[in-house]
Amino acid sequence: MIGKTLKSGASFSATVSYVTDKEKAEILYIEGLRDYLTSKEMIEDFKAQSKLNPRLKKCVGHCILSFSKEDLSKLQMEGDMSKTMLDRAKEYLERMNIVNTQLLVVRHFDREVEGLHMHVIYNRVSNSGKTISDKNIGLKSGKVCQAMNQKYSYSNGKAGEYPVKRHRLRGADRVRYLNRDAISARLKTAESLPELKDQLLRYHGISMQFKYAGKTALVQGVSFNHQGHSIKGSSIGYSYGKLNSIFTQNQLSVASEFASPPSNDMSSLQNHQTSDSLGAHTKTDIGLGLLNDLMSVGGQSPPEDDNIYKRRKKKKRGM
Repeated sequence: MIGKTLKSGASFSATVSYVTDKEKAEILYIEGLRDYLTSKEMIEDFKAQSKLNPRLKKCVGHCILSFSKEDLSKLQMEGDMSKTMLDRAKEYLERMNIVNTQLLVVRHFDREVEGLHMHVIYNRVSNSGKTISDKNIGLKSGKVCQAMNQKYSYSNGKAGEYPVKRHRLRGADRVRYLNRDAISARLKTAESLPELKDQLLRYHGISMQFKYAGKTALVQGVSFNHQGHSIKGSSIGYSYGKLNSIFTQNQLSVASEFASPPSNDMSSLQNHQTSDSLGAHTKTDIGLGLLNDLMSVGGQSPPEDDNIYKRRKKKKRGM
C-alpha cells in the first residue's frame, strides 16, 4: 500500500465532484456529513464546517491509498474486500492523526477492474474548529504506509518499490519521477558532483542548483530544475548529503583498490629474485675465499720433500 498526499486545496466543490462522479465510484464511508449520498449536500456540509476556522483558506485534505495487484489475494482472503480496504484507510488516518473531522472515503474502479485504490477527502478544520496540520505530511505518510505494509506483509513493506505507472503521471508527479530516474542513471556514469551536474544538463536538460548557508560556501541542499519545475533533492530521495556520501564512498573504494597489498604471485617473484641474488653472492664469496687461501703463502710454491733436499746437499759435498 502506498499513500499519495495531494496539496491542500481550497475547493470542496471540485474535489468532491471529481471523486464521487467517477464511473463505478463506490462510497465506502462517510463521517460528519449528512447521509444524502449526493455530492451537492456533502459539499455544503464540508463548507459549513470550514467556516469554524475562516482564517484557514486551504481546508481541503485529499489523499489516495493504493494497493498492489500482488496483494489482491490478501485483501480478498479477509472476506469483504471493500470492508478490508476501509479498515486499512481508517487505520491510516488514525496513524496520521487525521481524526475528529469530516471524512469521505471513495473506492475507484477507473484504472483497474479490481478497484485497488481509494480517495480520502477530509476537512482540515476539525469538529472543534482546530486546524489539522499538513506539515511534512508526505514524509509522515510514507512512514505510516511502510509500517502498515510490514504489519500486513503487503508488497511495498519489503524490498523494492511499488510499480509506478509513469506513463499516467502528470504535472509535479511526472517531473518528480523524471528527475529521479535521470539521477539514478547518471550516478552510474558520473564520478563526482560536478560531473553529475554536467551530465544531467547535457543529456536530460535538468539543471542542478546548490543551496548555500547564508553568504558562505557551505552547501546545505540541492534542487533540480526541469522545464520550469523545481524540486528539492530530498523530496525524491537524493539530498545533497546522500549524493555527497555516494561519491565519497566511491572514491574510498577506488583508493582502497590501489592501496591493497601485492598478490601472492608478486611476493613469490620477489622472494625468488632475492634468493637468486643471495645465491650469486654466496658463490662469489666461496670463489674469493679459495683464491685468498692460495695467495696466503705469498705466491711461493709449496716446500719440497725433506729427503729430496738432503740428496741434493750430499751431491754438492762430493763434488
